[in-house]
Amino acid sequence: MHVDPAVGDADGKGWYTDLATGKRYNGWYIATNFAEQYSLGIHPAEDWNGNGGGNTDLGQDVHAVANGKVVYAADAGRLWGNIVIIEHTFYENQERKEIRSLYAHLHEIKVRKGDDVARRQIIATVGQDPDKLYNAHLHLELRWDKSLTPTYWPSSNGKDQAWVREHYTSPTDFIKAHQTPKGLWRLEYAWALVLTKRVIHRCIKLCVSLIKYFFVRGSVQFMYSRIYG
Repeated sequence: MHVDPAVGDADGKGWYTDLATGKRYNGWYIATNFAEQYSLGIHPAEDWNGNGGGNTDLGQDVHAVANGKVVYAADAGRLWGNIVIIEHTFYENQERKEIRSLYAHLHEIKVRKGDDVARRQIIATVGQDPDKLYNAHLHLELRWDKSLTPTYWPSSNGKDQAWVREHYTSPTDFIKAHQTPKGLWRLEYAWALVLTKRVIHRCIKLCVSLIKYFFVRGSVQFMYSRIYG
């Protein structure tokens, strides 16, 4: 399975435009790390913010980190807001595995439960919590534990950091371990280009053949009408 960042380009970088001001900013950063102890307890996710700060990233595209199926897409209420959860199935060392990616505080949801999604497909946009207690950002979780409810918060259930690391995983570490190699991206692009050229070439040949056919047929009919008409 190939995995990419949920915001920015395929490397989690790239320029974006503040939709409110039109100003452009370059890059993204992690404001709160996975398993970090902070004011709300142990953070089971990564919070991704645009380098412009504040709400400059409000409304920016959120991408599916990998191919999968949407198992949840709804407004989860206070603190969380709109959430999308995607289940990903993959094989590693001939072992079938499943992991879920959760995207929270979304401004707009662009998929529905049951949808099949592709890696890098736009599934939502960056938003804020309903009460706007925090600036816009993407809350991204990777969950090994499928039994967790959408708004499950480990610290509210007495879980420690070791438990969090067992039932979740660091998005950045997982992405780095499964990210599409840049060389493969170039190979995929080159192959798509070759296929496109082949299709265009065949279409041109077909069009030329059809033109010749109808031209010849029309010429014969014209000559016949002149001779026998």
